[in-house]
Amino acid sequence: MSLFTEWNSLLLEEYFSSAKAGQDVWIPTTRLELEGIGVHKGGANGLIEAVKQGPSWFHGNGHIADAAKQLARQRLSPRNRPNDYRDPGSDIEVFQGANAPPYLPYIALWVLAKSEEEEPGFYAKVAELIGEPFPNNTRQQMAAVWTDLEYWSTAQQEGRFGRFKLNVLGEHR
Repeated sequence: MSLFTEWNSLLLEEYFSSAKAGQDVWIPTTRLELEGIGVHKGGANGLIEAVKQGPSWFHGNGHIADAAKQLARQRLSPRNRPNDYRDPGSDIEVFQGANAPPYLPYIALWVLAKSEEEEPGFYAKVAELIGEPFPNNTRQQMAAVWTDLEYWSTAQQEGRFGRFKLNVLGEHR
């Protein structure tokens, strides 16, 4: 199993579970949080490395927001999946058949970047963390991923693993 897949499973189990049924779900992936839940996967640095590697089945180009949006499309439509697509729920009994989100490490990285953001801003912090460009015109791609997570948790799963709600604070999501 790839580091990306391992982190996705870890985040899925940490933030979405039967114990959180009907409750609001937050994704508080600060460096401290990541060190606590993923110390055996390298903590925050392990998450960053997982994002750099990406999922083993993803063969696309572009930056990580493009990759995350493509993973959301693959989750929504089996015909968009490559033959080696790996459903994140296939190895976790409670998530089998739930068509779980395969992009959680990207979301966790974005939250981590926001938690550590100073000048010159969010996009520069993401680029610094992953060591590659992250253009500041990715809002649409990121919004598609956040929206898919909300759709998965509220509409498709009807809150059985908790309900993630996309919150908009001014221009920041």
